[in-house]
Amino acid sequence: MSSRTKNVAKNFFLGGIAKIIMMVFPFITRTIFIKLLGEEYLGMGGLFSQILAVLNMSELGLSSVMVYSLYKPLADKDDREAASLLGFYNTMYKLIAGFILVVGLALIPFLQYLVDTPVPMSEIRIYYVLYLLNSAASYLFIWKSSLIEADQKVYIITASRTAFNIAMQVVQILILLLTHNFFLYLCAALVSTVLNNLYLSYRADKMYPHISGVKGEPLSREKRKQIFRDVKAMLAYKMGGVFLNQTDNIYISRMINTRTVGYYQSYQMLSTTLTSFASFFYQSMLHSVGDFNVNSSEKEKKDLFDEIGLIFSFVAVIITVGFVTMSSKIILLWLGERFVVDRWTVMAMSVNIYLPLILYPVWMFRRTTGLFRVTQNIMIYAGILNLILSYFLGKRMGLAGILLATSVSRLLTSFWFEPVALFKRIFPSSSVWSYFLDVAKYLAVSLICIYAFDYLSALLGLSGILGAVVEIIICGSLTLAVLLLFNITNPSLKKVTGMVLRLVRRR
Repeated sequence: MSSRTKNVAKNFFLGGIAKIIMMVFPFITRTIFIKLLGEEYLGMGGLFSQILAVLNMSELGLSSVMVYSLYKPLADKDDREAASLLGFYNTMYKLIAGFILVVGLALIPFLQYLVDTPVPMSEIRIYYVLYLLNSAASYLFIWKSSLIEADQKVYIITASRTAFNIAMQVVQILILLLTHNFFLYLCAALVSTVLNNLYLSYRADKMYPHISGVKGEPLSREKRKQIFRDVKAMLAYKMGGVFLNQTDNIYISRMINTRTVGYYQSYQMLSTTLTSFASFFYQSMLHSVGDFNVNSSEKEKKDLFDEIGLIFSFVAVIITVGFVTMSSKIILLWLGERFVVDRWTVMAMSVNIYLPLILYPVWMFRRTTGLFRVTQNIMIYAGILNLILSYFLGKRMGLAGILLATSVSRLLTSFWFEPVALFKRIFPSSSVWSYFLDVAKYLAVSLICIYAFDYLSALLGLSGILGAVVEIIICGSLTLAVLLLFNITNPSLKKVTGMVLRLVRRR
């Protein structure tokens, strides 16, 4: 087994364990949070997170460019070049953290126009500042952890974040139970962020003394220009992504109320828990794919793209079907009837889950082949379209309309443009229509499985926690069986199955 495959397997295996562990604590914390502090504080947290996500555009997509630029120096064992790049990124991240703090503080007078809640404004400002400090602190020493990431050892970062996250949530649970204090609750998150970044910085220094001990030369003017060109492209892409994905809570708070943000956040927590498995798999493979793409032929890249595409298509369908059919039942059992939203809203959320998941392979190859500038403007168009549609659809359809606007905006822009750009430049010998036919096939499979499970669920009439567990098993098994049936002749299925079996045997 190659070192690249070993790293993917290790990243995937340890990441999977971490995700399973981290599934339990957020639900416990959220349940206690709602019981002791209520929906108003829950909605406020969701709103502040999205406001700061807009501020975090100042990161400019630098992390993606940084990791991409480190692939070659690490592969060539060019320690001086790697040290030079890290020194440059260190300076950039200090400037970014300072910018976030200054602009974030300048927004404080405008909070009263965004928050619709009976919580006193004096408290709201304090809580917002703690969220702001946590956001700025997340950039401390991140430039060192990127070295671990580029070296395909994401499992080290995953293990660290998991450990600190578990410790943080245990402390937060104790704070809620003993004091009911939201201020101390947020302080625990800030301390966890700082300590995690300090630890990863320490690990990077220990793992790469031959790089951290080298004094890098200032980057050449041409190298800096190249980085800024890529960063400029990533800024446009990221800005569009923020307007597309990180503004819903702001609209919900202003057009409905801040409490409804809390209701939506509970569903979003379920979707995030489910999609986090796909996300860690993406991160586990990303840098190995980047390393693979450096010297591989077009056919080798396309074969790998097809195999990764098959995996994420299975994941997208299983997660989407599960969310449509089971999310409201879980919310009802977990939090009660007042947190349950209508089926149209659930369907709108589900489309917002399906489309990004199905695009993961495209994003992976776009990011690891340096196509930053080609796709830079399309997300801006998607984001602007979403800002407009969210208002009009929100006025007409309420919560479902605000969420549906995101899907419509993506479908009209990046959903078709990014695959076309990728195939044109990276897979010119292949037709992009085969990709779109696969997407249509998996959408049809999703609808078939949703209809079939709804029929089975009504027939069985199960209820309670045990009934929900049985239904989840039936739903997953049914969806997987239909997927396998639809892909029985797909050559990529045989390759992926063989790879998984080999990894299992080696365990």
